[in-house]
Amino acid sequence: MLLRHQPQAEIEVYLFTIWATQGGMHHGSDRRPMLQLRYKPVYLVEAMPITTTTWLQTGRSYVSREVLIAEFWAFSSDRDLLKDSERLLQIKEGFSAHLFRAVRMTFDLQENCLETLLNMSISTLRRRASEQKRLNSVASERLDRIAVVCLLAEEAFESREAATRWMSKPNKALGEGTPVMLCETEIGSKQVRRVLRTLEWGGVA
Repeated sequence: MLLRHQPQAEIEVYLFTIWATQGGMHHGSDRRPMLQLRYKPVYLVEAMPITTTTWLQTGRSYVSREVLIAEFWAFSSDRDLLKDSERLLQIKEGFSAHLFRAVRMTFDLQENCLETLLNMSISTLRRRASEQKRLNSVASERLDRIAVVCLLAEEAFESREAATRWMSKPNKALGEGTPVMLCETEIGSKQVRRVLRTLEWGGVA
């Protein structure tokens, strides 16, 4: 079993062993150890089937795709609970650099797209994450903008999965632009919000 992310509760390093069998890998005290992984998740976790999980290597840690996607949506949901003044303060202080991996995995972004979106090189993002440093205010503002627009998309489609797909694909109503990439600028995000409101009112986009 692997781990699915849930927000609000930090836990200590979780060390587990994957055991090898002829038919695949699973836990078991009567099997020889095949691979030992160490992962320090940010939030409380719950078990989920290994067959639905894709692993992403981040330095010496292995993080599942589901954990990263859940991390992004937890971050997005938090935006709705904050006053504008609180969001602005967080942007000025900078978000944790590890969020770039959550954004990349959620929207299946290539490195060059991620660099454009956050206005920061992939090497800098990785270094800041490994050193547990914060992002600058420019990257943080863009992350906040993406998260807020995604909340609107979730409301319009009534599904995080559908919202993610819509945000990740070129859209005719947006001049074949990809919604998540248009969030690079405030003007672009306004265009995305306009289309989402049209969808909420029963339009087509």
